[in-house]
Amino acid sequence: MKKKLTMFLIIEVLILLIFNIFEANIFNMEQIVFFPYYQISNILRSMSISGSIGNIISWAIYILISIIPIIIFVKIKRRNNFKNIDYLLLFISLLIFLTIYVGINPNIIEIILKQNISLQISFPIITNQLILLYIIWRFLKIDINRSNSIKYIIGILFLTNVIAVINIFGVGLKDNLNNMETLSYYGNTISIFDYLNRLKEKYMFAIDNYELIRIILDFINNNIFNIMYIFLNMNLIYILIDMENKFSENTAINKLYSLKNKIKLGLLLSIFINIIINLVYIIFEKHFYNITIKINFNLELLVYFLFISLIVQYLIKVKEIKDENKMFI
Repeated sequence: MKKKLTMFLIIEVLILLIFNIFEANIFNMEQIVFFPYYQISNILRSMSISGSIGNIISWAIYILISIIPIIIFVKIKRRNNFKNIDYLLLFISLLIFLTIYVGINPNIIEIILKQNISLQISFPIITNQLILLYIIWRFLKIDINRSNSIKYIIGILFLTNVIAVINIFGVGLKDNLNNMETLSYYGNTISIFDYLNRLKEKYMFAIDNYELIRIILDFINNNIFNIMYIFLNMNLIYILIDMENKFSENTAINKLYSLKNKIKLGLLLSIFINIIINLVYIIFEKHFYNITIKINFNLELLVYFLFISLIVQYLIKVKEIKDENKMFI
């Protein structure tokens, strides 16, 4: 399971890097609001105009994606785990169908309903809100016990890692690349792939102005705490997986104590890197274009450290009490 989770994050990073390299505006506000319907609609539109076979395949994929909530609804019915909230899946299925259709045919709103773009934007927002509402409601109704609680904690922690990776290598990386002076010259309308081709002519310009170095330093400075969070969070997930596999209490406590030290080191290292980068900017100010001095301190990581520390202290105390009871017995 450890390898699968790690491989998932690596594949996610590679996909985000490919998107950033070959797509000019993959992470702008429109795509984020419409995610994932914007991307699905574009793919289906391209397939439908590629020919008769492509059109048939696109319709099959379109219908299959739209009925996913219905398939989930039927499975829940068969498992006798049905709740009234599950009827919402039928409405979500209809909304997904309409949202993707509007994405494929963006002018349909103006033609039929004679409305502006705001109604078109409302489809994916409402759909995603209802999906989130259903997931939260379903999660609250789950009977969590000792046998499955660790699995749910692992799932939640890993989801935060997936979001952190998107922040770093998706939105964050795109923002860094868009801040490049030579890329901004083109109005951010070209892909990074096209930009790199044009950069060949301006290569010496970029080096002379330390442009590439600044972008790398900016990226590290902006994302160092998120990178540390992912690394430390994966360590905690690995420990929880070991605990689920019935590792001994001594092993779990030792690993948690080791993680506690890693978090201390991570906090200090993040602050140290931030200071070093700021010093580099100050010393070589005349060589950089549009530098930003930042004082980074991640409160979330500090809270995370305190949380782990409390868990470690609690487990140690529980073990001491158990050992004392054994001595009396």
